[in-house]
Amino acid sequence: MSDRQVFIGNLCNISNDILRTYCEKYGSLTELSINRDKENNVYHCFAFVTFQKTQSISKFMSSRPHIINGDEIFVKRALPRSTSSIPERLIVTNRLILQDLFTHDKNLLQNYFQKYGRIKKIDVEQGFIDYEDYDDVDRVLLARPHYIRDEEITVTKFAPSEQEQSNNHYHQRSNHRHRSNHQPDRIIHISKTSRKHSATEQNPSENTFVNHVNNDDNVEDGEIHEQNSNIRYERLEEQFQEYKQLKEIEICSLRMDLERTKRQLIDLTQEKLDLLLKNQRIFHNELTLRLFPEQISAQTQTIHDFIPSTSEPTNKKRRLSTTLSIDDREYDYYS
Repeated sequence: MSDRQVFIGNLCNISNDILRTYCEKYGSLTELSINRDKENNVYHCFAFVTFQKTQSISKFMSSRPHIINGDEIFVKRALPRSTSSIPERLIVTNRLILQDLFTHDKNLLQNYFQKYGRIKKIDVEQGFIDYEDYDDVDRVLLARPHYIRDEEITVTKFAPSEQEQSNNHYHQRSNHRHRSNHQPDRIIHISKTSRKHSATEQNPSENTFVNHVNNDDNVEDGEIHEQNSNIRYERLEEQFQEYKQLKEIEICSLRMDLERTKRQLIDLTQEKLDLLLKNQRIFHNELTLRLFPEQISAQTQTIHDFIPSTSEPTNKKRRLSTTLSIDDREYDYYS
């Protein structure tokens, strides 16, 4: 079902029936769930729609953008929770991250991954592939695991932390490969620094200018770092809000299941109670017949006196059948 489910956002002004009618133009649906606030009668702004066929969701995604009642809705494939992490389910990106991509041939990677969509760039050293459409990245994740020449390739979505780790890993590999070439550069750099330091000692005005330039660079670096921190914070906040909405849907579904279970339990309890009362009445009647048979016979005789009878054999037959029916009920109850 994971390859037939789609996430739809920006549905604050769109009802359930309107969304279902629109989605059914692309194929039959098996499920459409919009979380609803029962107290305030307000829709949450997203939903999950499941199509019956995989071709329907492919047609739905290729028909973007989707506009309903003048509002453009956001759509993406829903990744399964069993095989996808929270960032993979929430992040929307065109970049696919691959581990140890430098060990594979670039043309071989191009031929394999281009079947999921049009590729803009492959960087083997940095370890990523850029697609033209973010939906192609979701398709790659849905098709996991991936094997090239019997070797599994681990893929995930681009995230800032993962990209920094990839860059650090790349620089470590580069330093390890070209350590012998970098040693002279380090010596030259040190010698230049020493010459620069000696020159600044000879000319204090130049030293003041250099310090001023360094302070400006530090301020710019601090501003850039602050901007990057703000961007990361905004991304984390958006991810948290989406994750919160997903959990609200789960809570609403659990509440519905709980109410359904409570109603079933109440019905079952009422049935058991009715059966118990019925058995008690039967037991009381049978016990009365056993303890006070004379009173029961007198009552029966009184009833027959009031009811006219046609003949005596008929009355005997009627009394006999009445006695047998009582014994039969007694036998059925105690058996």
